[in-house]
Amino acid sequence: MTELHGLAHITGGGIQGNLNRILPKNLSASIDLNKIQVLPVFKVIRDAGNISDSEMMRTFNMGVGLTLVAHSSVIERIRKLLGAKGCNSYPIGKIIEGNRTVELCGKLRW
Repeated sequence: MTELHGLAHITGGGIQGNLNRILPKNLSASIDLNKIQVLPVFKVIRDAGNISDSEMMRTFNMGVGLTLVAHSSVIERIRKLLGAKGCNSYPIGKIIEGNRTVELCGKLRW
């Protein structure tokens, strides 16, 4: 079994505009916004510009610079390896049947 299925660098276009690029045609991603650890700088940008959450998600990565798609059985092992190198990581969603879309559920925790 392949444990690591893909990596997506989250740049302009946000999670929805980048993660979908690595998904097979028959799969989608469901991202739980409650799980995203929003960096303080994004709150400053949102408040100063009076920007909606949906626009913030579309324009910025919200602190999620890279997404890894991996089998659930290796998540903790990957997190330990990344942590040992000083990289914070945490699960934000799951892969589901679909058509290469990225569904956002929940709300960002500001």
